[in-house]
Amino acid sequence: MKREFIQGENGYSIPCAGALSGKEKRVVLFCHGLGSSKESPAVLTVSPVLREQGIGTFAFDFPGHGESPADGERFRVENCVNDLAAVEAHVRSLCPGAEIGYFASSFGAYINLIYLSTRAPAGRSSFLRCAAVDMAGIMKRNTTREHEAQLEVQGYVVLDGDYARPLKITRGFLEDLSAYDVFRLYRPGTARLEMIHGTADETAPLADARRFANHAGAELLEVEGADHRFLIPGGMERVADAALRFFTPYAADTRWEVRRLARIELPEALELAWEVFSEYVAPGYSEEGIRTFQSVLQNPETTENFSFYGAFDGENLAGMAATRNGGEHISLFFVRTPYQGKRAGRALFGAMRKDSPSGCLTVNSSPYALAVYRCLGFSGDGEERLQDGIRYIPLRYGKGKEE
Repeated sequence: MKREFIQGENGYSIPCAGALSGKEKRVVLFCHGLGSSKESPAVLTVSPVLREQGIGTFAFDFPGHGESPADGERFRVENCVNDLAAVEAHVRSLCPGAEIGYFASSFGAYINLIYLSTRAPAGRSSFLRCAAVDMAGIMKRNTTREHEAQLEVQGYVVLDGDYARPLKITRGFLEDLSAYDVFRLYRPGTARLEMIHGTADETAPLADARRFANHAGAELLEVEGADHRFLIPGGMERVADAALRFFTPYAADTRWEVRRLARIELPEALELAWEVFSEYVAPGYSEEGIRTFQSVLQNPETTENFSFYGAFDGENLAGMAATRNGGEHISLFFVRTPYQGKRAGRALFGAMRKDSPSGCLTVNSSPYALAVYRCLGFSGDGEERLQDGIRYIPLRYGKGKEE
C-alpha cells in the first residue's frame, strides 16, 4: 500500500495508506478504533480481501493515533470528522468516478455515523464492526477514580494500555462524546448499514448494537463468542467475508446492482411482492390462497427469518427475493412488470445461489412461475400440490432435497 501524508482542515497532516490505481469503480475508506491505527488487524485482514475483487482501499490515522503528528489535544470529535472528510475528498480526486463506501471499527464506526449524519458524504454504504454507538457510556465505565482526579487537576489523562501508542484523552474529548449522540443524530435511511458484532464483546455491549440496529434499520450480524477484537479462531476472516459480501454486487450484468436488503428497505420489497403476486399469481388462486399469501407478508415473525435481496436499476427496486432455511429455500421471488425478461430475475437468482451454503436451492413454485424456474435450471416431478389454498409445485436446483 502506498503511504502518504495529506493536508487536512485542522492544520496538521494526516497519515494515509492506500491501494488505488485510479481506475477503481468502488473504494472503501477504513476508520480505525480507539487507540488503534491504519495498520489495525481489521484493516490488514479486510483490505486485501477487498482488493482481490477490484475494490480500492484507503486507510488513515485519527489525530493522536498511529503516525499522526498531532498530539492528544487535537483528538476531538470534530477534528476526526474533518479528517474523514479530507481523506474522502482526496480519494475522490484520485478516483473521480468511484463509489465510496466505509468500513469502520468501534470508535471509527461512531465517527463514521456522525459524519453520515452531519455532513454531505459521498458514500452511502457503511459496514460497521463492533460499533461503539455509546462512546460516552463506554468511556464513563472505563474511567477510574485515578483518571477522574487527573482530569480534574490537569485536564487530561494518558491511557497506555494495549494501544498502538499512548493515547491522551482530554476533558474536552469526553465532553464531545456527550454532545455527539448517534442515537439522536442518525436518521434512519441516511445510509445502507450493516453491523457485525460479537456476542461476548466486553467493550461495546451487544445490547447497544441491537438497540442502534433497531433504531437505524441496519442489518446486524451476531457472531457467537466473539469479543471486541474478534480474537476467536477465524474471527477476523469472518468479518472480511461479511464485508466482501456487503461491498460486492452480486450481478455480473452491470445494469443490476443486487444486494442484501436492510430492514428499513423491507416494506418496499414486500409491497413489490404483493403487487406482482396480485397481478400474475392471485388470478389462479382461491380466496383462501390469496389470504394465506398475504398473511405471510404481513407477519413479522415469519419474515424476520428471511434473508432479503433486491435488484436495483439505479435507485429503483426492480425485483426482490427472500430465502430461508439457511439460504437454501426460496420463499419469495418477484420482478416488477417493466423489468421482466431483462435478466433482473436471473441476477437475483445468482445472488441466492452464491449465498446457498451447498449451492442447492428448493422452491415451491406457483403454476404461473413454473416456466421461469425451469429456465433457471430447476427440476421436479411437476406434480401440483395444495396447502391452505396455495397451489405449488416443489422444485429443486442442484442436488438438494425437495422442501
